[in-house]
Amino acid sequence: MTSDGAVWVQAAVTRAGLGLYCPEGVARCPRFVMATLAELAEHGVKAAPPVTEVADAVALMGALPMPVSTGPAPMTPEQRKALAVQIGDVQPATDALIGSFAKSVADIRNHEHPTWEDLYCMNLSSWMGERIAPVLKRLLDTETENVRLRTQVAELEAATYVAPSPSCTTCYGADAVRFVANGGALAPCRACAPAGPAEGSQSAPPAPAEDPHDSPLHHTYALGRDLPTGGAQ
Repeated sequence: MTSDGAVWVQAAVTRAGLGLYCPEGVARCPRFVMATLAELAEHGVKAAPPVTEVADAVALMGALPMPVSTGPAPMTPEQRKALAVQIGDVQPATDALIGSFAKSVADIRNHEHPTWEDLYCMNLSSWMGERIAPVLKRLLDTETENVRLRTQVAELEAATYVAPSPSCTTCYGADAVRFVANGGALAPCRACAPAGPAEGSQSAPPAPAEDPHDSPLHHTYALGRDLPTGGAQ
């Protein structure tokens, strides 16, 4: 709850895990008009009572969206550093080596395993073990690049996000009317208002329509010699 009496609940999260909030009771709220906790703090956030039980949290905030798994969590910087030290100074695996590894995995899986010692699988496993460092190097480089891209996306989202005004009826409809009726302040909405000219800039006045009499092709025909000499027959 903000100091103006509006109750906000978390409705979504960004790719970087940043919570996005919308007013309580809004069934469908576009992501671009949601507010982050930092933006709500500009209006003054009142401390909520401590919640220790899941049932109390649902009763207080409503059902939150279930997290969607997008794969394993990224490694921490400490884990990536330790892995780089263990791998050593090697070049990342080429596409050809990755293809050989995939073929070896398929051969081990499809091989007819004997009841005695499986020398074929042991040889393939030994061959792969001797060449695993470049594969790990390629995975580490990919992980590092993914972290860089995720950070860049989070920075771009934070830079382009525009917080809506709680009093905007375009964004919040009847909730904005109730917000103002309860004493909320009217404020222009930056999320849906058209962008105006930059502060201090002067726009050029519109060019006046050309007067046809000022055209260089205009003739007044004021003199008789300019008129046609022929007459009606």
